[in-house]
Amino acid sequence: MTYKKATPKGGPCGIKQNLTPAHYILPARLDSVIAETLARLFRRETLTQQDATRELSTTRLGSIIHMLRHSYCWGVVMENETSPTKDGRMATYGRYHLPQSEIDRVPADKRAAWIEAVFKARAKRRLA
Repeated sequence: MTYKKATPKGGPCGIKQNLTPAHYILPARLDSVIAETLARLFRRETLTQQDATRELSTTRLGSIIHMLRHSYCWGVVMENETSPTKDGRMATYGRYHLPQSEIDRVPADKRAAWIEAVFKARAKRRLA
């Protein structure tokens, strides 16, 4: 009988790499949904799944947030909210945001230029 070994801890956000708060990873593809999601979070927007479906044309916000947290090392925060439904129940959903301490990891001038480049690339992609 063979046993699988546990996945080693490490990777971009792991313990083995001593990342300081000043280090940051931005998505390389500017026309991606991941890049636009991070750009919106940089602009202090909050996002729910419904927002993502309407504005980002994706139904996979949870997956994008997971990638931002674990592949790109961003501390995205989720807060649970509730809202009444038409049939009287209460629906619980998550609202995601990026704390100011995380946003400040990227210098303001670089952040503004990157956000502008992302929205230009996304607009160009939507036209295609």
